[in-house]
Amino acid sequence: MDIEKNERIFKLYEIYQGLLTTKQRAVMDMYLVYDNTLVEIAEENKVSRQAIHNIITDSTTQLYRYEMVLGLEKRNAELSDVADELNMCGMQKYAKRIANIVKNNKKT
Repeated sequence: MDIEKNERIFKLYEIYQGLLTTKQRAVMDMYLVYDNTLVEIAEENKVSRQAIHNIITDSTTQLYRYEMVLGLEKRNAELSDVADELNMCGMQKYAKRIANIVKNNKKT
């Protein structure tokens, strides 16, 4: 998986992980956050490498679908751009509030 695609999946995962199943979250954490290989994840979960590959593929597809429907990553990017513009105009107070909104969107 190339770096740009992996970064995008990680961003989507930060936003939408709560919508995945417990098993999907566990596997995606091991893969994205802890950078484990498919073999390592398979051994840890006592399943085949192919099963882990399928979970990651299905989870990734779901993350893209959530973004297509809900668009939170796009909205967060737009809000971040507005915060940057406010910072440049000397309106740090408002920029900070927007940055906090974006940060809280990722925790939800």
